[in-house]
Amino acid sequence: MNIQKFSRKSRSLRKFGQAVSQAESYEQWLALAEAYDRETGADEWRRNDASRQYDHASISKRLQRLRTLRNKGDDHGLLFALNEGIHGNMAGMGRAALYQRAKAGTKVLIEDYINEIRDSLNYLAPRDFLGIPWAERIEFFQRASHCYGRSALMLSGGGTLGYFHFGVIKTLIEQGLCPAVISGASAGAFVASIVGTRTDAEYLQLFENNYLARALTANRGNIKIGFSGGSDKVDMKVIKREMARM
Repeated sequence: MNIQKFSRKSRSLRKFGQAVSQAESYEQWLALAEAYDRETGADEWRRNDASRQYDHASISKRLQRLRTLRNKGDDHGLLFALNEGIHGNMAGMGRAALYQRAKAGTKVLIEDYINEIRDSLNYLAPRDFLGIPWAERIEFFQRASHCYGRSALMLSGGGTLGYFHFGVIKTLIEQGLCPAVISGASAGAFVASIVGTRTDAEYLQLFENNYLARALTANRGNIKIGFSGGSDKVDMKVIKREMARM
């Protein structure tokens, strides 16, 4: 074994790991995550369809079938094919291990399949689409909604985690991924109430001119919006006043 080469690679991975954890935007994080995957070889794992964790042959077959039906304009055939697999763990593709190997994503085949499901749904969704009666499509979408379920975001409690919650939600909104159902405990509940009482645009405005950072760290009364992490007792009236102000 070339110890020197191995040591250099380890140092490089540590630097990549540190850079990923310090990224200041999703775009920056993604670029670093992809570079990290190239360094570790995880990008090759992503491009290789095969894995014992899921039935890649079945996913590949369904992907090609959906693409063919949509491109041919076989609308009833496409709807029938979608009906056959309207759940999030088709052929084991929802298994957690498939999302832990690489930083930048899972198997490219799985991502392609999910994107095709999205494109097919968007193709069938418009109100003025004439290929299939509206009532029939509504029935399908309602059934699909029940089968897929809806994502929810739970924001944990605990002092300084509140700061991270604000940033996570900002990125989810910017990427069009923020779920409609958000709950939380302690600091997480505070953050959930802030985002839940604003439109996406209003929430993002909080980050302009460092307004949110200044508001959260302003020492008003006995607290810093409850995120100080200290053990000092605080006045609940002060907390309520600050929450109302935010």
